[in-house]
Amino acid sequence: MNNSLGSGWNLGVGIISRPVPALRLGAAFKTPTYFSQDITYVDYLYAKEDEQYGSNPSKFEQTTDYSYTSPWSINLSAGLTVQNTAIGIEYTQYYADRAGLRVGRNRIESRGAIDFANSSDFRVGLEQNIGKVSLRAGFNTTESQFNYLANTNLNDTDFNQKRYDFQTDRPGRRQNLTFGIGYCAAPDQDGGQFYIDGAFVHTTRESVFNPCEYSEDINVKYTDIKNKVLLTVGYSF
Repeated sequence: MNNSLGSGWNLGVGIISRPVPALRLGAAFKTPTYFSQDITYVDYLYAKEDEQYGSNPSKFEQTTDYSYTSPWSINLSAGLTVQNTAIGIEYTQYYADRAGLRVGRNRIESRGAIDFANSSDFRVGLEQNIGKVSLRAGFNTTESQFNYLANTNLNDTDFNQKRYDFQTDRPGRRQNLTFGIGYCAAPDQDGGQFYIDGAFVHTTRESVFNPCEYSEDINVKYTDIKNKVLLTVGYSF
């Protein structure tokens, strides 16, 4: 039987400014997420080497305390609206210098716990309204929050000693390119509106894969490509 109890907290502050009605500027800061978790493992042994314990089984119980600190981040954004055209840009930078993992009071300074890296997200979107029709396009790129050749050897605790997750996909940079079209009907006499939106999403993701159980030096680089078509139909009232 496993019992897990955890809690975490963070703090985010931001500001939005409109120097002119058509322009919106934003900035935000988010602290690391400080997360702690207690995991208790309980098991009972009812028999051993043909010896039964009956109604008084042997009890095994172990509790492990974990604490994790995530990267902290800053966010900058801007939006511009000119007549029927709108464009938005957003940039987020993550800093991993304070990220880390502790087991009890001991900070893990070995493999599997020090593979975080600074990373960033960038997004840009454009919308053009033509009557009741909206044309949209967007692009975003997301860097991996782990080192490019993060080690898959989990030899960071006594429990994980000599353990390898050798067939592990280590995601790298992800990019999305989107195109969409939408239609929103005029409100009816009760104020309700019918709308329909369609989008095409082209996604590429760079990854590193190690197919060898006994070697950390064999790394295969590949790119995963996916295409999706999304359709949303709704009625607001």
